[in-house]
Amino acid sequence: MGIMYRMGGVVHNVKKIERSANHSQIRIMEKFKITKKAKIAMAAACAVIAAFGGISFAQRTTLADYKNITLKKEKTTAKKSEIDSYIQQTQQQYQKEVKRAAKKGDVVIFSRSGTCKNKIINELHMASAQAILGKDQFKKGYDKQLIGMKPGQNKTFNYTYGKKDTSDHCAGKTVKVSITVKNVYEVPKLTDSFVKKNLMYDNVAAYKKYVKNMIETQKKKEAKSYYEETAWNKVMNGTTVRKYPKSIMKECTDQLDKFYRSSAKNQGMKWSAFIKNYFKTEAKYKSQLKKQAKKQAKERIVIQKIAKKEGISYTDKEYKKREKKLAENFGYQSVKNLEKNNDKSTIKAYIMKQDILKIIMKNVKYK
Repeated sequence: MGIMYRMGGVVHNVKKIERSANHSQIRIMEKFKITKKAKIAMAAACAVIAAFGGISFAQRTTLADYKNITLKKEKTTAKKSEIDSYIQQTQQQYQKEVKRAAKKGDVVIFSRSGTCKNKIINELHMASAQAILGKDQFKKGYDKQLIGMKPGQNKTFNYTYGKKDTSDHCAGKTVKVSITVKNVYEVPKLTDSFVKKNLMYDNVAAYKKYVKNMIETQKKKEAKSYYEETAWNKVMNGTTVRKYPKSIMKECTDQLDKFYRSSAKNQGMKWSAFIKNYFKTEAKYKSQLKKQAKKQAKERIVIQKIAKKEGISYTDKEYKKREKKLAENFGYQSVKNLEKNNDKSTIKAYIMKQDILKIIMKNVKYK
């Protein structure tokens, strides 16, 4: 992928490549497995070749009003249900298996099968399912059937599904359900002593406060990424490029093609097999490649124009400082290792885009 878009090691489906990403880089196939350092070497290289080459796009491009972006404000307050869910998962980490009959609050592991008018319903077959008794998290009403059952015990009962149930085969029908309890786990209660002993907080209130703050911090982080992604998409969508220079299109196409061929090699696949697996045909691959290259070319034009308009440039000292920080953020042991995997123009493009995003976000209006 590129240094401009960190994907967390997962690559997305070809159909999703059309969508702009957090830092407006292409999304590759869901089946790819890419290391963090491999991601760095992708689309950002395309995003800057012309940006530092002195090519003028003044007569070919109408830039969006990047200082007049309006976004919808995201809610970042932690909901009670989110706090409770996190705490519940934490409590389950300390659960202990018991041999007694299941009661409210226990976690029960069971298998299930079902028939309707003596006909087996395959979609009801589950070799292993889990329910937290008293929460009705599995299916409403199942809890009552499971309470009182011991490990190894089985039971058969009639269960009527609602007419709007998501199960097409069971909606509005009464099904004979058979369940067998495999395991019963007792979940410790959330008390001051439990929290102090296992979670290192003085009391339940202090722990809940920590969980609330943690969730809200994560939500704010996600909101920030969403704002930047959405704002950049608005700038890209609002910019009109009337003519794409052939030299830029060729550079982007070659860069993307190189990336795909490298991905095929890394997966130990022959090029023909790679094409068949991810694009079906060579013609479809070239068509997709052209679309992606055009998007990359447009982004590099936007970067160039805004950078020039805002007077974004760096002294050697400033650039070295930023480059060092970037290497640390991406997990490289040194700037030398960063540059080994990415050309300098790619690195500079990423740094420059971050500064452009700061300008855009500083002027964003929220509704």
